Amino acid sequence: MFQKLLQFVAPNRSNIIHLFQLFYVGCVLFLGFAYWQIAADDGAFLGPVIRFGLLCGELAIYLFIVVTLPGILGRFGVKHPLITIGIMFRRHLGISTFLLALMHASIVYFFPQLAIRGDLFSFSTFQLFGFLTLLSFTLLASTSNDFSVKTLGKNWKRLHKLVYVIFWLIFLHVGLQRNTKYMVLIGAAGVLEVVSLLYDAWKRRQPLPPAPPVVTPIPKETV
Repeated sequence: MFQKLLQFVAPNRSNIIHLFQLFYVGCVLFLGFAYWQIAADDGAFLGPVIRFGLLCGELAIYLFIVVTLPGILGRFGVKHPLITIGIMFRRHLGISTFLLALMHASIVYFFPQLAIRGDLFSFSTFQLFGFLTLLSFTLLASTSNDFSVKTLGKNWKRLHKLVYVIFWLIFLHVGLQRNTKYMVLIGAAGVLEVVSLLYDAWKRRQPLPPAPPVVTPIPKETV
């Protein structure tokens, strides 16, 4: 079944990318709608908008784990069609994760602060870790393009190692809110990431197996 899914997705990659792009546009439009509702304060959709903002944060956690799983499983040598599909759309899944995190932060914190003309950076401790998470996502999403890869060179890989830090920023963000479900989920994924990195480093240190002896064929005697 998964192999058939891969066979369907691969030739339709460009069309699926167009769907991602439509999702990006939809997120931007919804942000405008959400600010209008929050600024009005008596909008009919204010309650659902706030709940949707909370849902965006939860979806961002799930999608972040999905984005990082191909790398984790790949270090363990696991191969599966779903991993291949994840790698094919990793860049777009990462940008989608950023947009979900942006909608979450904007709807539940930044827009309400703007509406009451409050201090945008008067964070509580858990909000500070959430802001650092969003800032990290912003750096990753803004450099998820071919131009940045060519321009930054080796620094691009160094920058995108922020992924390893994001696990624990999210862990602290949800943990300080005593959200056990997501604390356990992101914590387990973070531990798995660390273990995969250690395993990969261990494999690289292992000596290569000796090359098989070269047998020189004996030429046949000619009469």
